[in-house]
Amino acid sequence: ALGAFPAVFRNLQALGTPLPEDWHRRFRRNLVRNLTLRREESTLVERLAGAGIRGCAIKGVRLVERLYPDLSWRAVADIDLLVPPAEVERAYWALKRNGLEDEVAPWNARSLARQVAQPAHAFAELKLRSRQGTLVEVHWDWLGEEFPAGDPADEHETFLLYLAIHAGKHSWASLQNLTDLELYLRKYDEAIDREKFWKVARRSGWERLAAVSLAVCATLFRRAARPHEQWVAREGVRVLAGAAARRLLAETKPWWWRSKPLRLLRIYSWRQRASRCWLWLAPPPWDWNHPEATSTPAV
Repeated sequence: ALGAFPAVFRNLQALGTPLPEDWHRRFRRNLVRNLTLRREESTLVERLAGAGIRGCAIKGVRLVERLYPDLSWRAVADIDLLVPPAEVERAYWALKRNGLEDEVAPWNARSLARQVAQPAHAFAELKLRSRQGTLVEVHWDWLGEEFPAGDPADEHETFLLYLAIHAGKHSWASLQNLTDLELYLRKYDEAIDREKFWKVARRSGWERLAAVSLAVCATLFRRAARPHEQWVAREGVRVLAGAAARRLLAETKPWWWRSKPLRLLRIYSWRQRASRCWLWLAPPPWDWNHPEATSTPAV
């Protein structure tokens, strides 16, 4: 139910527990899918590079290989590509030329520009489908001062923040995302510059969300907060983290959980809430796809 089947399977297998054949089949399917995603992901990154576009994979199978014993330990749902904001339009058309199709509706130059200009807390992205049916998401939300030259996970402070934001973006409802965050913390604890991490979080407006993500990990994995995490014990952070952990493990969710807008408003600061409500009232970027979309009043 928590999406942790591969890891549960591996742990039960290590204990010598007899497992049903359909579990073995499901486990093998997950491994084959991850191997396929790895090949497809590498091809897409190579195609972007061939078009002169700076792009890299973020999270996904590469992160599984970095944090887990092997690719069989975690399910991966899609391919996430990271590109600089100024190169999103070129990346979009390059992917389309390589056979990817829009998940919903095609974009044009005007609507793309508005989508890229969305504030960071809008979690803007482009969604496409490959010929193999894989969901491919294009992101441009890197918070470092420079776009990563290699694997983004090598830039420890910014990538740690990226994982913390990703867990919060999904309202801490994904055990997989939280496990990624915890494993990254454990593996690179000594290499992470805590002062730089909080500086980047504060500059980007994600200090509170990052603190909650760390506090949720400390709660779920039953460990004390590290010295550099002590301030996450602030009352508001602690209350939100405790509620998030309880919701994750609960069999039933509160009534408001079915509403994505309500879930998002709970993770935002008050400034982000005001901004997000205004964005919901304003014409969304994709509405600028229409030929008559010459002005905001027209839209």
